[in-house]
Amino acid sequence: MMDGGRSQRLLALSPMDGSQTADAHLEHIESVLSVYGKGISMVRFFIDDNCSTNQCIATKLDVPLFGCSSHRYNLAVNRVLEDYQNQINLIQTLMIQLRQPNNAA
Repeated sequence: MMDGGRSQRLLALSPMDGSQTADAHLEHIESVLSVYGKGISMVRFFIDDNCSTNQCIATKLDVPLFGCSSHRYNLAVNRVLEDYQNQINLIQTLMIQLRQPNNAA
């Protein structure tokens, strides 16, 4: 809270070079937290998509992982649409053709 209102801080926005394992991510998280004088033990939960790396991070930290709802929704919709993939591909091809300048009305 800041001045009576909710606020959020971006802790870090830096690409990770090299390995993308859970251990590499944990090292990166620890290094970012150390910049602010904080420790990994202060992490109480983890919010991210439901990939295996993030699940492993949450397990290693022994904290709950709150998966992204939109990610879960996207996975569910894709599962339903699998049965209609041929029709979707045909419609996509048609739409691409209709966008061509010589097909414009």
